[in-house]
Amino acid sequence: MQKRSRELAKKALNSQWIIDKSIASIFKEIDNNSRADSNVSSDKNSSNSKTILLDKNLTQKREDIVVDIANIKELEEMSDELSLFMQNEIDSEMESRKESVEKQSRRKVLNSNNFNSTNSKKSKQKSNKLVKDKEMKKRFFKPLSKWFSYSLGYSTSLENIIGEDSGREQAKLTLNISPIKYFFIGATFAKTLNSVHNKYYEPDFSYTFGYSDWHQDTWSLVYSNYSDNKFSPDSGYNRFNFSSGTWDLSYKTKIKDVSLRGSLKYTPKSKKAYLSLSASKKIYKLLGSVQYKRYLHTSQDQLTLSLKGFIYKKFYASGSVYLYSKLNKQTSQEPDYAFSFGWKDSKKRRLTIMYSNYYTPTRFFWRKKKGPSFAKGSISLSMRF
Repeated sequence: MQKRSRELAKKALNSQWIIDKSIASIFKEIDNNSRADSNVSSDKNSSNSKTILLDKNLTQKREDIVVDIANIKELEEMSDELSLFMQNEIDSEMESRKESVEKQSRRKVLNSNNFNSTNSKKSKQKSNKLVKDKEMKKRFFKPLSKWFSYSLGYSTSLENIIGEDSGREQAKLTLNISPIKYFFIGATFAKTLNSVHNKYYEPDFSYTFGYSDWHQDTWSLVYSNYSDNKFSPDSGYNRFNFSSGTWDLSYKTKIKDVSLRGSLKYTPKSKKAYLSLSASKKIYKLLGSVQYKRYLHTSQDQLTLSLKGFIYKKFYASGSVYLYSKLNKQTSQEPDYAFSFGWKDSKKRRLTIMYSNYYTPTRFFWRKKKGPSFAKGSISLSMRF
């Protein structure tokens, strides 16, 4: 049982991805268009009408960007909030199972030592302890000490490090509250550290909540919001943008050594829906997965092939290839491929350093439109507590 639980925990941890919301490179083309629009809007003869048109275009672009960002997060990818929650749930269960095994070992030793003993006092104390343990397991709420968890992070683009200050540099704080097992509320707060600003997408915070069980044969329902949420939004914009968030209903099961997961995602404001089915299997030390996604609102199909895992000790690498049934319906933010690598340690108070280009609109070299360079990828540092 202990070996089985360790395998499940290891697979669950290996299926998690370090998420970095530094996406300035995605919007370089949009920013260029924005500057062109701004120059046009300075025309004195039609300034009012063009200002109104720019506001409408800005609103539409923001909404499209939010939906694309929410759905670029593929099956095995997790938000900062959900990743932190899942890691703590797994740690908590492993600790409780370890304690249970240790208690069973102590009981066997005690029974062996007292086999011929008639000490009723010890027998009564042992019985009372078992009753208390069962009562603890039946408690609705977790102990208060296990309610809260948090992580600190920093991210920037590789281009910023090389010398050109062109992407958002930010510090992040992720908080998670889970008073009841598998139920959670999480939020990530970001603070820009450099002078780069993107008027289309530069959120101060994101948030998520729901029920998520990492075991097989379980349902999960999670709401996540990656809109352009601001503590002090501009006039006409909402602080929390709740209708722009995405609901994700999923079910996990397993057939032999192949893990299966079905998911239905829906965004109320944009009325966009996605149905996906994924299969994953451990291949040597790596985890390979195949995902089929159906865009219900555009009749688009997407096939994702992924491979990831620990190559050597804590050195982690992952890669994905995205295939589309209709290239003319592929959005400007959807990539052809993506990869990440770095030193990944999910234990508490351990530093993780990762490079990722999962938030850049990459393109295969044979396509006419070229994608961003390697330097557009992001570097992130994170540590959980």
